[in-house]
Amino acid sequence: MQRVAFEGFSLSLPDGWSDVLDDATYSDTYADAEQLPPQAFASDRGPGMLYVSSPVLDPTDVPAADPAELEDLARDWGARRGIATPLTCAGAARPHGAIAAATYRLGPDFVAVWFVSNGISVLCASYVCPWSERDAERDVRDAIAESLRFT
Repeated sequence: MQRVAFEGFSLSLPDGWSDVLDDATYSDTYADAEQLPPQAFASDRGPGMLYVSSPVLDPTDVPAADPAELEDLARDWGARRGIATPLTCAGAARPHGAIAAATYRLGPDFVAVWFVSNGISVLCASYVCPWSERDAERDVRDAIAESLRFT
């Protein structure tokens, strides 16, 4: 895996994965003119796309590096799309902050979302693929999300 840096974050990409230009996403965090669109990543062999964005938040709205607060964000992500309960939702402390992940079925798509916080900043990542392909890149997408770091 190769660590690559972008505006505000870095991550590790396995062989065959790279950043791509794509504007189709379930993200709603960049509607604000101050927010850059999410950075998109994909494998040259896989069915899904992974997006990472750094939401622009008021400093008082940045979640603490607390798994429970990030789980609330992950659940709220689904609620804003009309899904009251995610398929899965879990959070964990990390040496440099916390992370929470949730998974959803949105129409014909499988979507996994992660929120990462160090108490100062927050990152949102999402992975989208056809529902029938939801297990194809499970280990890789989870490893990429776990590799997210603030720069």
